[in-house]
Amino acid sequence: MRKVLLFVLCFITFVCYSQRKELADVNIDDFISETQISNDQTEHIEFIWWMPAEYWEAVFSKDKYSNPEETKAIIDILKKHIVIIVVKGKVGMFGGITYETRESILSNLNVYYNGSSLKYIKQDNLEPDLKNFITMIGPMMKNMIGQMGENMQIFVYENDKKSPVDVWNDGKLLAELKDFKATIELPLSSLLEEKLCPEGNKLYSGKWNFCPFHGKKLVAKSD
Repeated sequence: MRKVLLFVLCFITFVCYSQRKELADVNIDDFISETQISNDQTEHIEFIWWMPAEYWEAVFSKDKYSNPEETKAIIDILKKHIVIIVVKGKVGMFGGITYETRESILSNLNVYYNGSSLKYIKQDNLEPDLKNFITMIGPMMKNMIGQMGENMQIFVYENDKKSPVDVWNDGKLLAELKDFKATIELPLSSLLEEKLCPEGNKLYSGKWNFCPFHGKKLVAKSD
């Protein structure tokens, strides 16, 4: 077991060895897949989605009609907060879903960054611009995914000023919904330039140091 663990660890790199992607080059689907965690049980629906400010930066960067000043204002607000979207429901005998209320979800929801609990901000205490932006997300989700989107609950937490969540560096964001735990390991692979195996000439995650097949040290694509 120890040998296996050492083998795995040797392929994980630190962010200082990886190059950041331009947010305009980030694959949105890959970004979403790293920040969405769901429980695949057939009797329950449990879904947690962390939407960091960098997600919106990547989205807006692909929209040639977005206003740079408005975008910056939104991003500046979002970087001070952690936005978590949650859906929880029970699947009935014939596939119908009974969704839990916002109050029920909140009573069982805790969010941590590197072991420290983040402070929940009540809706009434949100900055007006942030509240308006959050309000806009709801209808957008409903249009995208129907009833499930309509029952998505959005929760906002304070981003610690002394130790803010950093998508580019080593860390861990953990959201606990009672027994369901969603762990997001940072940095996010989707935000890092892939590395090249010099022997297989294939690209791998920017979080890795070595090719898992040839054992060769991975190099930057530009090398």
